[in-house]
Amino acid sequence: MDWKDRRILVTGGASFISSHLIDALAANGATRIRVIDDLSSGHLQNIQPHLDRGLVEFHRADLLTPGVAEDMVSGMDTIFHLAAIHGGRGYVDLHQAACAQNLALDGMLVKAAYEEGVDKFVFASSGCVYPNFIQQDVSKELYLTEDMVGPPFDADNMYGWA
Repeated sequence: MDWKDRRILVTGGASFISSHLIDALAANGATRIRVIDDLSSGHLQNIQPHLDRGLVEFHRADLLTPGVAEDMVSGMDTIFHLAAIHGGRGYVDLHQAACAQNLALDGMLVKAAYEEGVDKFVFASSGCVYPNFIQQDVSKELYLTEDMVGPPFDADNMYGWA
């Protein structure tokens, strides 16, 4: 894909993974990248070289704030959605309400993108979307594929659904 003239939004863009996505987009010709991050876990130094070059337009904001999603998707062609409240295995078990916020965040952003007519929407997820039952045997190596997410749906708690 030719990224040169694409208007790209990266949510959660100051995080470790998102910053590497931005590196790859820049290396492949992207010149118009908007980043939104509330900096709850992301760090500006992750994208500082791109800020210094003027490649990234940064917005510190929370996508759960009414109107923010609409403002951020305005004029965008492509969205890479990596923003989420996240944590390790213990977090998933102990913070179900926070995981529910991810569902709200996702819904608000998808709705705003649809209403704006965004051409491409890439949603990043986690291994928690895969059914627990296929991951039980720790003695064998398992390469997860997208077609393994399906009936019976058995995501790893609410975090997997979000």
